[in-house]
Amino acid sequence: MAKSFLMSIAIGALLVAAPSMASRAYANDRELLSVLERNACVPERVVPTQLSAALIVYAVTCKRPARVLHVICVESECRLQTRPSEDDEQ
Repeated sequence: MAKSFLMSIAIGALLVAAPSMASRAYANDRELLSVLERNACVPERVVPTQLSAALIVYAVTCKRPARVLHVICVESECRLQTRPSEDDEQ
């Protein structure tokens, strides 16, 4: 009984710490932070989507101004994804 109680405490602690640990994992990415800084984005939430071993797309929710930026990183190079022009969509 004591063992299962300790296990539940450990799982609870991991669930509480997981969001802050995830934020720190991406906070050191200099290229990503550089793109956000150039676009005056104070990140509130960063959601990575790994499309391949070398390609990650980050959906970044900015606090100020309130908006979502999509940043594409290929290996160590990151750039802001822009919407296609109307001519490109046709």
